[in-house]
Amino acid sequence: MSEEAAVKRLSKVARELNIGIATIVEFLDKKGHKVEANPNSKLTPESYDLLLREFQSEKSLKEASQKVELKKPVRETISLEESAVKEKGDGDSDADEIVITNVQNPVEL
Repeated sequence: MSEEAAVKRLSKVARELNIGIATIVEFLDKKGHKVEANPNSKLTPESYDLLLREFQSEKSLKEASQKVELKKPVRETISLEESAVKEKGDGDSDADEIVITNVQNPVEL
């Protein structure tokens, strides 16, 4: 049994074509094919071919979007406990040094 001759469920066709069940039912109703709005309803091969011809662009967009890979930035987590331990370990110097960066109007001393 080939893929085109197989009877397909409405929900599976909706996912495949990336359109809603209501859209499929409405389109097929306009074309003269009566289909229930039940996700488990089965579509005839003729109905499926009509849907493929009409909504092929949505299917190709879905396939193209699945090929796109989004890169997520690598995030580093820092806990306060680790930084507190580092500060206690640097107890050799008596004075703390403060460094200020990104000053818009620097003042000379």
